[in-house]
Amino acid sequence: MAGPTRNDAELVEGFRDLCRASGLRATPQRIEILKEVARHGGHPSAEDVHETLRQRMPTVSLDTVYRTLALLERHGVLFKFWGPSGRCRFDANRAPHHHLVCERCGKVEDFTWPGFDALCPPEAAQGWGRVSRIQAEVRGLCGSCAATERRGTREP
Repeated sequence: MAGPTRNDAELVEGFRDLCRASGLRATPQRIEILKEVARHGGHPSAEDVHETLRQRMPTVSLDTVYRTLALLERHGVLFKFWGPSGRCRFDANRAPHHHLVCERCGKVEDFTWPGFDALCPPEAAQGWGRVSRIQAEVRGLCGSCAATERRGTREP
């Protein structure tokens, strides 16, 4: 696992600012959960965050992780999306990007798509209400799973 990066520090400082402005407490558990999502390098589930975090903070409960991730998502610090297994996954990358999702192994990767980002939302979306974020999700098989399928040795 990678250590905190400058982006992690900026993310945490932004969270501290949000806490001061919103009257929330920037507890050590909340900060560590946020850092863990940012450090993960992928798109962890609450269970992934809990499992890794327990190595450093053995008393942190899964319930605390769930509640903190919901709080961070509600305040726009993290994004939540549904992974291929139906479990919520979390993303600390706030830069405009999209997701490639492998339907077999569950791997999720970020990618940019400037052409898509340049499009205006369709009229139906504009008339719907306030659009806060547009994100594409491309699903299929990652290179490794596609190669396994070509060899005819389907792995779970």
